[in-house]
Amino acid sequence: MNKFSPFESFHPDESYTTRIKNILMEYPDGSQILKEILQNYDDAKSTVQSFILDHNTYPTEKLCDPRLNRYQILNLYHIWLIVKKRNKFDKIGVMEIGFNSVFHITDVSSIISGSSYVLIDPHARGYCDLPQGQRGFKADFVKHNLVKKALDDLLSLKSMWNRYLFEKVIPVTWEKFLSHVKKYISFEQIYTLWPILANGSFWELDEKDCLWIDLLQKVINQFDPSLSVFCGPSKYLSINNGNLNDKKFDKSSVLLEILAKLEFPIFVNIPEPIVNKLEQDISKHKKLLNYVTPEKICKYIHANLNRLNNLGRQEKLILLEYVLKVNDASKLYGLPLLPLEN
Repeated sequence: MNKFSPFESFHPDESYTTRIKNILMEYPDGSQILKEILQNYDDAKSTVQSFILDHNTYPTEKLCDPRLNRYQILNLYHIWLIVKKRNKFDKIGVMEIGFNSVFHITDVSSIISGSSYVLIDPHARGYCDLPQGQRGFKADFVKHNLVKKALDDLLSLKSMWNRYLFEKVIPVTWEKFLSHVKKYISFEQIYTLWPILANGSFWELDEKDCLWIDLLQKVINQFDPSLSVFCGPSKYLSINNGNLNDKKFDKSSVLLEILAKLEFPIFVNIPEPIVNKLEQDISKHKKLLNYVTPEKICKYIHANLNRLNNLGRQEKLILLEYVLKVNDASKLYGLPLLPLEN
């Protein structure tokens, strides 16, 4: 074996091909393969199982063994199992019977677990300068910087792992980050920490390859409706107790400022990209959103009459213009909004 190679071999004692042949005769192909894998990891108390069907073709210039180029082609599907499971590669039984059903669809099985990159080669072709007869090899791809060296074998790992990060990991982490960081920053800074794309920052990119293009939507979809991370007039608001402005009112921007003076629970200074994501059909919060209405304002003023003292004459006129749009005129009774001397 090449002394500079980061790979080391492991070699099951029993005849691996004979064992796999018997297993494949007992386990049918098709969807049963995924069922067997799921059962295998369920038995191991795994918490996450993700299957990614990869149709990409990957380069073949920097392979750890040139003969592995056959596994970089388009019509070979890569199935990555992202699982939480303790690993031991010193015996064949670690993969259990269910896992071996994957050899219905591949000759060589690759596994990423922790920092280990493992290839199981039942036919013992001697990849990576291993002696003939070795049925597998493994390497610590973090310790040896294999990804940084851009081995083409690991490009699919980089691609799939990055996509997994942006779709499953980063949104959850960002939601937790926002829920905690607000304790340590000024009230006005919170929106600077949201994953909002700068204008024009991705227009030249192919959207299907731009992993972060939907990051804001994914982060928002992680929110519990009671999570208070939206700026209100004087405190953080949540989707449950905050209100979006009424854009149908022709003086909506002035109305927002007036309602903020009254400390009505309205979202203030909320960036438009956040509003757009909240209101999109794919947003899980769309049906939960609250909006400012004349009826809500009438009810709020009745309960907080003293706060009208914060408004000037012109502001009261604009507020009066808005609340006059109520469907039930009885809601206006007792509202001291007419700017009279007495």
